[in-house]
Amino acid sequence: MTLLSKDNLASISNWQELVKELWNEEEREMHYLALGLIDKFKKQWTANDIELMEWLVINKSCWDSVDHLAANVIGPLVLKYPELHNDMIAWNKSENMWIQRCSILYQLKYRMNTRTDILESTILNCIDSKEFFLRKAIGWSLREYAKYNSKWVLDFVAQNKDQLSGLSTREALKHF
Repeated sequence: MTLLSKDNLASISNWQELVKELWNEEEREMHYLALGLIDKFKKQWTANDIELMEWLVINKSCWDSVDHLAANVIGPLVLKYPELHNDMIAWNKSENMWIQRCSILYQLKYRMNTRTDILESTILNCIDSKEFFLRKAIGWSLREYAKYNSKWVLDFVAQNKDQLSGLSTREALKHF
């Protein structure tokens, strides 16, 4: 029986260490396994796990794993522990582009629970960035929120049209 069999998963007491070990491997498949393990332990997440998520984002950053962490792990973690919104505001001021991307994308699945004050401030802080992945994140977050509050998104784009990159604007208005 392997360590990661269905029967053994429930008995792993320190899943965070196993996630780090998998993340330290060179093979991307090990990173995907780590992401799956994080998802399996969702019920055991604590507010302190934000530190592990930050470590994962910073180490061996790749857009697909960062996006998964932002939308499917960090977002739900912040919903569970609303005080972590403050961490996202701090992350937005980071010099690490991947951490900034997470601070923009973490509310991607929040729908009507989106904190527009935070969404607006995180976007405005990065609006002048030349980084493709930040410009894309801005547009994607706006496009996703437009499904639930198109007026807010249209107003935001109109008010910031001179600052938003063409990519951000195209992504935001893709379905209009």
